[in-house]
Amino acid sequence: EEDVPPLDEIKLLDNLKKIRDELDKLLKEGERNSLIFEGVNVTIAGKPNVGKSSLFNSILKKERAIVTEIPGTTRDFIHEEIFLGGIPVRFYDTAGLRTTPEPVESIGVARAREVIESAHLILFVLDGSKHIDEEEIEEWNSIKKEKILVVNKADLGLAATHKELEKFNAPNIFKVSCLTGEGIEELERAIEERIKMFIVPSSEFSLSRRETHLLSRAKIEIEEALSNFKKVPLDIVSFHLQNGFNSLNQIFGWGDIPERVLNSIFSEFCIGK
Repeated sequence: EEDVPPLDEIKLLDNLKKIRDELDKLLKEGERNSLIFEGVNVTIAGKPNVGKSSLFNSILKKERAIVTEIPGTTRDFIHEEIFLGGIPVRFYDTAGLRTTPEPVESIGVARAREVIESAHLILFVLDGSKHIDEEEIEEWNSIKKEKILVVNKADLGLAATHKELEKFNAPNIFKVSCLTGEGIEELERAIEERIKMFIVPSSEFSLSRRETHLLSRAKIEIEEALSNFKKVPLDIVSFHLQNGFNSLNQIFGWGDIPERVLNSIFSEFCIGK
C-alpha cells in the first residue's frame, strides 16, 4: 500500500482560520458599505413622555409624530428618512419603554424593543426636568448598541443632577430643548459623525443580499469544520468544507474546482484515507 504522509493538522487549521477571518472581514466591509445605499437606522428610545416624538419632529423639521402630554401615546413605531452627510438615515420613533398592563401599549413596547435591536444607533432620551429613574439606567445599560444620551426639556431647568447623569457612564451627553431648538443642531452633527463611523470610506466593493448569504454560509461551514475537527471523523469535516466551497463557487463560478480542491486536500493531508 502506498505510504501517505500524516495529516498536517496545524497547517490545515491555520489555513482554515485565515479563510474564516478573511470571509468575516469581507462580510463586515460589505455590510458597512451597503449602508451607503440602504441607509442607517437611528432609533429614538426612552420612557414615555420624555419627548421622543418631539425630538423626532425637531430633527425631521416637520410634525410627523403626534405630540401630546399623555404618556404612552405612540402605540407603534413610525419612521421617516432624511439624508445626513449624503447618507440615507431612517429615524424611528418608538413607544415608551415601561411595563404596562394595557395590552395595546404593551405590544407597542415589544415592537420598540425589536426596533432598538435592529438599529445601528440609539438616541436614548431623558426628561431633564425630572430626576433620573433607576429603570432608565437599567434600560440604557441593556442596550448593547452604539448610543447617544439626550437630555431633553432643558428649557424647563434641569432637575437631573450631574451625579445622576454620571451613572449612565455616557461618553457624551447632549442637552436639548425641542421647544426652543436649543442643542438640536449640535445633536444632529453628532449623529452625522456617528453615522460616518458605520461606513467604509473607500471600499471598492459592495455585496448583494445573495452574495452576503453565500459568504455567510461558507463562513459557517468553515467554523463547523474548525470547531468539530477533533470531535468527528475527517470525512464529516470534509463534508463541511465541501459545502463551504459550494457556497463560494456559486459566487465565483469555479465549476468543478470544489471537487479538485478537496481531492488535493485528500492527497496532501490524507483526509478520509
